[in-house]
Amino acid sequence: MVLIDGHVHIHAGFELPTLFDAALKNFEAAARKLNHGGDFIGVLLLTESHGVHRFAEIASYVNRPPSDTPFPNHKWKIFSTEEANSLRVVHADGNQLVVVAGRQVVTTERLEVLALGVVEEIEDGRPIHTVLEWVASQGGIPVIPWGVGKWMGARAQVIADLIANPRGRKFFLGDNGNRPFFWQYPAIFKTAEKQGIFNLPGSDPLPFPPEVYRAGSYGFLLPGKINPNTPMADISRQILTTETPFTTYGKLERPLRFLKNQAAMQLVKQRR
Repeated sequence: MVLIDGHVHIHAGFELPTLFDAALKNFEAAARKLNHGGDFIGVLLLTESHGVHRFAEIASYVNRPPSDTPFPNHKWKIFSTEEANSLRVVHADGNQLVVVAGRQVVTTERLEVLALGVVEEIEDGRPIHTVLEWVASQGGIPVIPWGVGKWMGARAQVIADLIANPRGRKFFLGDNGNRPFFWQYPAIFKTAEKQGIFNLPGSDPLPFPPEVYRAGSYGFLLPGKINPNTPMADISRQILTTETPFTTYGKLERPLRFLKNQAAMQLVKQRR
């Protein structure tokens, strides 16, 4: 079984061993609930903001001695694949994670587009149509992620228009684990699903220290197998050719934590 967290940020201050430990634990918990035990591969699809390059940092630890990495206790080792946009992260107990490069782009309309599998970077501030086309031209998977307050008013109409008139573009929507459990599943997801535009959810960790433990906690299942040497090629092929929605896993946010995080995010935005 392949478990995929489709929206992962490794913020400044997130220590890689802690994040990998947490992701493995979260994937293991999801696999148990789905009656798969230890028979799984967990995938972290990175969505790095402009100027952030944690994937490149992780890649720099391939073939370096443990003493020259954040993993001196040998618990985790980083291995390259046959792809420039993916890495294997292997635990001493044999479990492994796949880490895939990706970008997050802010558009002119103040919406976000995730460029899953894309290594190259593009400046923020371009129209959403342009960004979706750019992601496709890079061989990536374009996802428009849900966000608190981001799919309201004029921005909601932009998304509705894209769904109604995709103009041949292949893109997806993305729910995320920051949505509180009392918040109803957005109706626009159901509308999009009827058009063959499916949900690729992820945890979307926020830039606060406790959020490092959320990687791998919310996502979706890939029904087919993946080759550890070409994981993103297999993931892309299955996602881009699917004709049915993906099964999701994980719990949504608790009310108190949701309110605390949203208040903290407002302070972050004011400082920016």
